[in-house]
Order: sequence, then structure tokens, then C-alpha cells
Amino acid sequence: MPAPDLIGRDFTASALGMKLVGDITYIPTDEGWLYLATWLDLATCEIVGYSMADHHRAGLVVDALTMAARRGRLQPGCIAHSDRGSEYTSDELRRECVVANRILFERQRVTIWTEVRVRSRA
Repeated sequence: MPAPDLIGRDFTASALGMKLVGDITYIPTDEGWLYLATWLDLATCEIVGYSMADHHRAGLVVDALTMAARRGRLQPGCIAHSDRGSEYTSDELRRECVVANRILFERQRVTIWTEVRVRSRA
């Protein structure tokens, strides 16, 4: 069962650290694939957390979210929006959301608006 739609297709934010969208980008290199997880703040359209690795397990998106939280960029009640990939539906990420400022996490089907918003900034 998908999480409730907390964003409601409103990919704007009037305050910093209140709405994030996340995605993973795959980058081909001479040594194999590099995976880049990012969290973008919809108020500034800036990447506030990122992580790179040679895998795309849950730890990749958790590390990126932890970076955003440690930089003091998230507000209590922040909504984090992503697709429903296994990295974003993991218990590991859910636990980090509780630790990092009680983030409300939403996993939805990828829509063109989500992908365009994140990928145009990454």
C-alpha cells in the first residue's frame, strides 16, 4: 500500500527544509557504474544531501538524507518524496527519517514531474 500523497503534486515549497524530493542517478564510468543519490529541497531547488557508491542499496539514500539532516537543512515535519524503489521503502531509511527530525516519508509512483524536477537539478 503506498504512503499517503503528502505533496499532492505541489512541487514547490515556501520554506527551507520542508519538502524534499529524492532520486538515484546511474553514471557509467571506466570502472563500472557509479550511483548518485540526491535529496533536493523544493524551496531552493538545491541539492541538500547526496551520496555516491558502487551500489544502490538503502544505505546510499540514507547517507544522502543523513548529510542533509547534519547540515541543519531539514525542519521538523519535513516531507521526503521519492519513488517506490526498494532503497526508499527500506526499514533502514524509515528509521533514519525518525532520527532526522521526524521526517514524514512519502513513496509514490514516479511521475514525469518528480523525475523532471530532480533530474534537471542533479
